[in-house]
Amino acid sequence: MNFYSGLRGNFAFSPSVYDYEYLSTQTPNKYLKEFAINLYPYRTSSNDLNDLERCSDDARATNDFYNGGRLEYYMNHWYNNIKQAREDLSYLEQSISAINAAITQYNDELQKAKREYCAYEMRRACTEFNYSYHVKKEWTETKKVGNTTYTYYYTDYWEIKDYSNLRGDKLEQLASKIEIMEDKSGIKFMNPRDWRDKVKRGPNT
Repeated sequence: MNFYSGLRGNFAFSPSVYDYEYLSTQTPNKYLKEFAINLYPYRTSSNDLNDLERCSDDARATNDFYNGGRLEYYMNHWYNNIKQAREDLSYLEQSISAINAAITQYNDELQKAKREYCAYEMRRACTEFNYSYHVKKEWTETKKVGNTTYTYYYTDYWEIKDYSNLRGDKLEQLASKIEIMEDKSGIKFMNPRDWRDKVKRGPNT
């Protein structure tokens, strides 16, 4: 499985899906800042190009030696370098934005896959609980037919209902249903019990 497969939601439907980690959107931003410092250390001035243009206009208007001279050449060179640096930085910012969008999509698909498999495990736990036939109540009833008395034995079992259609998008509802049954029956059967930790995302994902 690779990043591009994850963007399409192609994660393993197995316990191994829990091993995949959410990706941080802070890493691209960190590198962008480093690139920005190296590429354009004076980025804090938003009016730098305007200042250069104004200096050039003032010099051209007041100094005949400026026009076509070495000073104009260096001024234009400086201007073009800063302009190119700002364009490169803008391209980087757009690229980082696209990368962050892809990371968010990857994380969304991964969370969906984790929740879907987690819900599958919970539904399976519910089925196993029902098939274990845990006794809820036992009682007897007697009936007399003519001169003969018959004794009937009854057993009621704990049963969790209406869970088979609860999928990953209703994981909390499914977990709540199990928790309610655990409280009523006194029997612990939640699986996985640490489901919140298995599907939760960090603050920067």
